[in-house]
Amino acid sequence: MTKLTPKASGFTSIELLVVIGLVGILSGLSITSFSQRWAQERLLRATKETQSWLEEQRKIAMKEGQACEITINTTDAILDPTSTTLTLDDGSQLKNSCSNQAILSIRNTVTNGNGINLSTADPGVTSLRFSFRGLSEIITSSTNEQDTKVLTLKLNHPESNKQRCIRIMSPLGLIRTGWSAATSNTCHYSDSF
Repeated sequence: MTKLTPKASGFTSIELLVVIGLVGILSGLSITSFSQRWAQERLLRATKETQSWLEEQRKIAMKEGQACEITINTTDAILDPTSTTLTLDDGSQLKNSCSNQAILSIRNTVTNGNGINLSTADPGVTSLRFSFRGLSEIITSSTNEQDTKVLTLKLNHPESNKQRCIRIMSPLGLIRTGWSAATSNTCHYSDSF
């Protein structure tokens, strides 16, 4: 009678190295995908917060019966309503009804929002004004202010392949949100979220 020895079972070192390599590749891909998704969620949240803040400033102008002017600072991603007066086309000045409101730092509306950037479709836009009737006016640095009927604020993040858009229609003051590819200038508003 021959004695049977049990066969050694297990993996060879080559098989283990192949499995470890595959797990590493899949982990790298999922981390990149997760990072993009996280950046997109931060942009979405910042967009909702900005839209809500703009709606609130519009409501304040209607409630107070005075115009509200918001300065747009794209360098620091800030919307600033703190100017105490605003100057009309005829040179007269009015009280800014939003001057006691807090500045909106878009980067601070979400956790880890430091990478969020703000831009406008028209780089000449300097501020946005809501009238006491809820209507909006877009103020530009050029002398011909009537050319701009739509203000599009764009929020983007270097880790995201999408950017978010906030459109303010002048003179109606309607505010809509949308999205576009990070490399595109065209925003889609039909399915914004």
